[in-house]
Amino acid sequence: MKFFTAKEIRSRVVTLAAEIGRDPVHLIIVLQGAFIFAADLARHLHEVTMEFVVASSYREATISSGEVALLSATTPLTGDVLIVEDIVDTGRTVSAIKSSLYQRGVSHPRVVSLLDKPSRRVVPVTVDFVGFTVPDMFVYGYGMDSAGRFRHLPDIWSVE
Repeated sequence: MKFFTAKEIRSRVVTLAAEIGRDPVHLIIVLQGAFIFAADLARHLHEVTMEFVVASSYREATISSGEVALLSATTPLTGDVLIVEDIVDTGRTVSAIKSSLYQRGVSHPRVVSLLDKPSRRVVPVTVDFVGFTVPDMFVYGYGMDSAGRFRHLPDIWSVE
């Protein structure tokens, strides 16, 4: 079932960029699911630098394993840092990335997520900018996959 259309997503991304503001920001983009969202968002921000982090807890399943595998760069960071996520559900991935950023000297990393599933939260995290709040369901498309497939779809679909 189509959950969000490409038009709805585009509109919300533009609004999120306006909410984030015009100050320079360093994006920490969570691969692989957030890459399309991050690219679209970055095009609407004023000045950005980017870095990518590989984080995975789903692997080929439709529910989180509960263990976050994290691989990130270690370049020094200064200024406004924004973690770009496709979806925040348990909070484990955001928490792990924030911990890594604190160790790198970032005092207040913020989070923007296209989708937020607060009903699945296991670790309390703050999502500063939310595209859409969704119920507890599996979604794919617009960068998010189902067992490695469907990332290319322009809409977000849900599994009933």
